[in-house]
Amino acid sequence: MIAVIPFVHKVLEPCSQSKVYKPPNPWVMGIMALLAEIYSLDKLKLNLKFEIEMLFKDLELSINDVTPSGILKNKEREVGPDNPDFSADKAAKVQAAAASQAPGSSKSLTGGGVEPEVKVTSSVDGTVGLAVSAGAGAG
Repeated sequence: MIAVIPFVHKVLEPCSQSKVYKPPNPWVMGIMALLAEIYSLDKLKLNLKFEIEMLFKDLELSINDVTPSGILKNKEREVGPDNPDFSADKAAKVQAAAASQAPGSSKSLTGGGVEPEVKVTSSVDGTVGLAVSAGAGAG
């Protein structure tokens, strides 16, 4: 999303002067509803929120006036230090740091020198999941 949302902003910006694509065009409003849903996601990075706000301003719309779509409602998203779209919480950072320790230091944690793979997932409704599995070389 770090690249897509600014791209969508630049593509839809001229719609404010268009006779056909100016809101309330259903195609544009569908995209704006999805952007309103993305805007309301937990831990979305501020630069993405700002880009969405600027698009709404350019199209002379208010985020509060557009009903967010339900497309992402039950979709899981991966959060963690490697995800550029969402800010990871402190617990996820600790888990990721534990998973990325040097192979020599993980022997005492796993008993066999196998680094665990840690995956933190989060859904839009706020549910957080943590999966720990044996890493590469196990088995």
